[in-house]
Amino acid sequence: QIGVLTAVGTQHLALFGSRENIMLTKKELIDSLPEDGTAIFNGDNEVCLKLAKKEKRKTVVYGTKISGVPNATRITGSNIKVGRDSLNFTLNIDGKTANVSSLLLGAHFVQNILGAAAVGRALGMSISEIARGVKKIHPIDRTMEPKKGPGGSLIIDDSWSTSADSFRSAIDWLAQVPTKGRKFVITPGIIELGRESRAVHKELGERMKNVVDGVLLTST
Repeated sequence: QIGVLTAVGTQHLALFGSRENIMLTKKELIDSLPEDGTAIFNGDNEVCLKLAKKEKRKTVVYGTKISGVPNATRITGSNIKVGRDSLNFTLNIDGKTANVSSLLLGAHFVQNILGAAAVGRALGMSISEIARGVKKIHPIDRTMEPKKGPGGSLIIDDSWSTSADSFRSAIDWLAQVPTKGRKFVITPGIIELGRESRAVHKELGERMKNVVDGVLLTST
């Protein structure tokens, strides 16, 4: 009864062949909902936002910069503050606000939390219940997991799985976090990018150039 479309991007491009195919395949989730179902879209993703504007079912759009979906319920995050040990922002639902604090690191997690909040709201949870629930979320091992290294160094272990957007967020987080030592990233690289793999990895390498002292590549 509830479908959530979080993103349409380059992830799985090698499998589906084109972004158009990715969009059509992911849209099957929304199309399979009953007429009285709830379709939830990430409004910060350009393709998802376009699909939300065309949706006839009850629609919820979440994100940090939503515009142009007048008939949808809006769930937004603002005043985002990314710290060394926490993520804080203001959650806005139906004109009500709540301060949200999470142990998750990186600004990209705001979208994930907002998507979960949208589902919680569709199931009848209050904004205060949602805010309390967010505090209980713990990071997944090897997913943007910070570790202390020798000599005051800081290591980001992102070796489980990652997308280009979350990897960019990890680099941005490293850039603003002060440390006495060097900064390192552990990563398997971004998989399933198909023909865009070289360009995406080159762009990420340029992004890391003035932030990261070393990259450890792993296949596990």
